[in-house]
Amino acid sequence: MFRTPRLLRSVLVVPGVAALALAACSPSDSADTTVELAASTQQTSSAEAAATATTAARSTSVTASTATTASTGSRTVALSDAAAAVLAEHATYHDVGADLVWAPEDEVAVTLQGGTATADGAGVQVNGSTVTITQAGTYRIDGSLTGQLVVAADGEGVVRLVLDGATIASATGAAIDVQAAERVVVVAEAGTTSVLTDAPGRTPVTDGSDERSAALFSMADLAIAGTGTLEVHGTYRDGIGGKDDVIVSGASVVVEAVDDGVRGKDALVLIGATVRVDAGGDALKSDDEEDPTRGYVLVNGGTIDLTAGADGIDAITDVVLAGATITLTAADDGVHSNDTVLADSGTLTVDAGDDALHADARLAIEDATVDITASFEGLEANTLDIAGGSVTVRSSDDGINASGADPTLRISGGTTRIDAGGDGVDVNGSITMTGGTLLVDGPTANMNGALDYDGTFDISGGVVVATGSSGMAMAPGSSSAQRSLLGTFGTQQAGTLVHVVAADGTPIVTFAPSKAYQSLAVSTPAVADGLTYQVVLGGTAAGSADFGLYAAADHSGGSVALTTTTAEAVSRTMGPGGGPGAR
Repeated sequence: MFRTPRLLRSVLVVPGVAALALAACSPSDSADTTVELAASTQQTSSAEAAATATTAARSTSVTASTATTASTGSRTVALSDAAAAVLAEHATYHDVGADLVWAPEDEVAVTLQGGTATADGAGVQVNGSTVTITQAGTYRIDGSLTGQLVVAADGEGVVRLVLDGATIASATGAAIDVQAAERVVVVAEAGTTSVLTDAPGRTPVTDGSDERSAALFSMADLAIAGTGTLEVHGTYRDGIGGKDDVIVSGASVVVEAVDDGVRGKDALVLIGATVRVDAGGDALKSDDEEDPTRGYVLVNGGTIDLTAGADGIDAITDVVLAGATITLTAADDGVHSNDTVLADSGTLTVDAGDDALHADARLAIEDATVDITASFEGLEANTLDIAGGSVTVRSSDDGINASGADPTLRISGGTTRIDAGGDGVDVNGSITMTGGTLLVDGPTANMNGALDYDGTFDISGGVVVATGSSGMAMAPGSSSAQRSLLGTFGTQQAGTLVHVVAADGTPIVTFAPSKAYQSLAVSTPAVADGLTYQVVLGGTAAGSADFGLYAAADHSGGSVALTTTTAEAVSRTMGPGGGPGAR
């Protein structure tokens, strides 16, 4: 296993930190010696070509380097400074590319034959239905086995298990049980599907505090690669489990599990992989509680489809999502971290029974598209940062919730859309907004508000449009550099336009809430002191709308519900008309 010193968690954006490259299944433009690919073809790496021109090598794309980009399929993902800094806190160098180059003549062929097996070379022991790999090397495995494949290879060196359409079903334990090795690479041969199934009612086997509870289990660092498909059925508990690092790169992996789908205790890393998990517990998990540099989940590129009876992605320390297309349905949290969640880039679609994205410490969205189709609370953390991208939250309770010690919400870019049954934005501290767009289609009940903060809301840039009930209506703070408007009125039906226009006819905003509403808070760079603004309800608007916000300024009809100024945009109103009220 690799180990790196841990940095302070508060330092997430470190100038000069190089983004880490996590190369997947297509060559990178970076000037590293990335080993390229395809377990079904014979190749040599560019670094070895001159010396081994006459020697064919089998390889597959599992590699990472310290360059600045990561190739994931047909697109290149550049990690932000924030992502790189989070990764730098951990053992993030998962370069196993050198372990995936070998000469075909060095392979040992292992043929599975029902209740036994044969091998054409050294390093394999067959005892009835148990096949044991006893030394480092490359083993090509095909056929079917009702039994176990055990790796018990003391000493140094990589054990390569090339699954060439193999089927292994155990009646006593794990289908593949790695008991000892320096590291193991499972290669899914191109054009084949290999299937692993464990025993559902087996007697628990433990090594120290770690029960060997998965269909594919490893006590050593485990990488899964290749361009074929690996199908794993965890009928006892977990699908894939490892005590150390578990890396899935470039491969197609399908997991069904009674409990957790894929678990890497020290770290779980997915690089350019296609992974589908249906788990009764957590779908993806890393849970090392002893080493503060471990217990993290990294997904860089690829396509991930998760269904979980508990959390979709769960980590003791950090979750970093970069450049992947992730769809997850979870009974509990969609993404959960005891520390930091960073959505750097890519697309994340979440249907969660509890929080969609939850971080005990920090939740940051850099440049990702996050679509929360259902949740109890959408985004929850002590510190939330939205720096870019597109975020859409649908929640039965709070859309954004910042709580804990000195909680904060910082918005500097992107578009954030919130449809909340509870508070749209609930911050038990302060909000700072310097850019971006915040749209809130807030609550209908008066015990909640579209905006709810206990400290200050300082806005110096961006656009805020928030509608909801009137009982706890709030606007950004009056001491902000950018000015705000706030008004309340009688209940308006869902879809009724609300239009704000200055006395000189300058349009400010046109918004169509999807629910009934009684209040409106607006802040844009166009709002100025010393002017009177009209709030017009009803009428029609031209053009298209994003989450109810019309891009065009054309509005006609309707009736003036009230006139207001920035001086009346106090933090909390009392009754219709936006009159002053005490904090």
